[in-house]
Amino acid sequence: MRAEVRNDNIRVSVICAGLTDTHFNNSEQGTKPHYLSPFEVADTILYVLNSPSNVMIDEITLHPKTQVY
Repeated sequence: MRAEVRNDNIRVSVICAGLTDTHFNNSEQGTKPHYLSPFEVADTILYVLNSPSNVMIDEITLHPKTQVY
């Protein structure tokens, strides 16, 4: 996809978020303090969006320090 839209001045990035404290799987948000918060994931997305226009961030893997992967 990145190759198809690069001449249109569109940047494509992949953000791979690890364990994140959300409502998925019928769990209550805010009960997993060792997970990433949704705000930390959102901050990473904003980092990519606010990067200089001549910078290409291909991929970010984001996970809590306690996650074994």
